[in-house]
Amino acid sequence: MDYTQKLDWISRYRKNRLRLAVLKQKKERIASFAERTTTSYSFAPGGSGEDRVQIAIERQEEVDLEIAHIEAVMPEQKKEILFALRQVDNENHRKVLYYFYVVCLNWMDVADLTGYGTRYVKDIRSRIIHQLEL
Repeated sequence: MDYTQKLDWISRYRKNRLRLAVLKQKKERIASFAERTTTSYSFAPGGSGEDRVQIAIERQEEVDLEIAHIEAVMPEQKKEILFALRQVDNENHRKVLYYFYVVCLNWMDVADLTGYGTRYVKDIRSRIIHQLEL
């Protein structure tokens, strides 16, 4: 694997975890929308409340399916990343990757936790990803 492929591979879990958070927020917005909808018996254009509820239910089902799919693949992705991180001899360098790709912290928080500067933790990431055997 080249560097870009390794980066894509190790980023899968982080991307899915962040996507899952977005989907859960979307699910809450859909539920809130459906709860605020009332039935309208008007002949005015714009559809009835029942149409809106049905649309909300359909969207909710789509979001639920995507959430289920992501939740199904995430444990295996996490396990694979943790296994790959065992190749990193330096514990602090391993923590940099762990905090960013598994815990999903931003670079500033990773730098604070490890005691390094933000630029340095990004450099560590680049060096370690180049070295990983995937």
